[in-house]
Amino acid sequence: MKDEKIDLIVSSDLARATDTAKEIAGFHDVEIVFDERLRNKDFREFTGKSRGITEGMRLRDFFKDGEVESNDEIFVRAKSLVEDILKRERENILLVGHRGVNKMIMAILMDKTFEDLDELKLKNTSVSIFDNKDGKMKLELLNCAGHLG
Repeated sequence: MKDEKIDLIVSSDLARATDTAKEIAGFHDVEIVFDERLRNKDFREFTGKSRGITEGMRLRDFFKDGEVESNDEIFVRAKSLVEDILKRERENILLVGHRGVNKMIMAILMDKTFEDLDELKLKNTSVSIFDNKDGKMKLELLNCAGHLG
């Protein structure tokens, strides 16, 4: 990402994303905005915990319906973020989020439902690029992890 033109970074406020955003920002003179709407599903007291604590656990098995954030709630949150991002007068905005909310954002930008992208397995640290051409989003790169070597 160091050779990409970036005008603004909007990142989840959780540690893994903030670390990534700060690392990328080190190559660019840009503002980082931390936004809770880029968080993944809210698993209450487990949100933001290290993977070591939750290793091998299916967190959804610990909660009853309604005790954790639903996909519909995440979709509304993601849509709100996308609407706010599209109002910004910056050309190249990098979003640093988490797999589930990233898929929601991609669905919104592609004018699809979350279910339409259900089979898409986003790679960890993958990059997807959208170009806003005359108010229409064009997918230019999907789920690329080539930067990992």
